[in-house]
Amino acid sequence: MTWGKSSLGAVDTAMATPYLLQTVAAVVIGGTSILGGGGGYGGSIAGVLILAVLSCLLNVLNIAEALREVLDGLVVLVLAWIYARTAGSD
Repeated sequence: MTWGKSSLGAVDTAMATPYLLQTVAAVVIGGTSILGGGGGYGGSIAGVLILAVLSCLLNVLNIAEALREVLDGLVVLVLAWIYARTAGSD
């Protein structure tokens, strides 16, 4: 039986770093602006589901992990640009 670091009383602060971009992308896809503003749990959950379907599709298409991260980053940038444009028109 293998014990994890937490059973030894040690925690690695960088343990969730690989999931940071995906987390931000899911929240932005769900409708929360990274530039500030409102958002909700329902939108974030919808964003996670959309991102999960996109991830599965990219997996089926055998897309490299590096390109997946680039696509996640592009989604965040495009949606941030759209949110900035729509917020400026109000």
